[in-house]
Amino acid sequence: MEFLDVIRRTLRVLRKVELEFVIVGGVAVIIEGEPRTTRDVDVIVEAPSSDLKTLLQTFAEENFEVLPNSVETLRRQSRVTILDQKSSLTVDVKRANTKIDHLALANKRIYSYQDLEIPIPSPELILLGKLTYLGDITNEKRALLLKISDVTDFIAVFNRNKQELDRNWLKHEAKQRGLLHSYKRLLRLAKEADPDNYR
Repeated sequence: MEFLDVIRRTLRVLRKVELEFVIVGGVAVIIEGEPRTTRDVDVIVEAPSSDLKTLLQTFAEENFEVLPNSVETLRRQSRVTILDQKSSLTVDVKRANTKIDHLALANKRIYSYQDLEIPIPSPELILLGKLTYLGDITNEKRALLLKISDVTDFIAVFNRNKQELDRNWLKHEAKQRGLLHSYKRLLRLAKEADPDNYR
């Protein structure tokens, strides 16, 4: 399976270079939420500038195509897309440079998925990442929201983990970002999606 092969080779690269990393995005949602399609593997990595060249060279050794100037792009913009030579999938590598990035790295958990051991953030941090990316959605129409993958991802992860979530922490973080109303809107959508489990 192409998707698993890309994850496997990505994990091999990151463990070989011995950098702190966490897998986020669609892969994390599949593990903590529900199955869905994704065309990339999203990685947050704690990488000083001196390690960037080695990191990208190691990706190239694992049958990934690293575009010219990728080292400089990753250094300046903190993000770069790496192409898989064996499929149409990509790996998006992001250097940790925000509070959420560092929290994700500090609070990662190792999950068994298929035959792989994958570090992903806690469910709370997956949800906070989705909320932060979505921003202010208080005036968006419900029908439109339900077509946005980050909204459906939030709903899936929240409903699967709702009994164990630290909701006070999530509410606090949402308020700190000026997104409390958006957070409450997402909670209503989550409840609507699974009403039997909210009785």
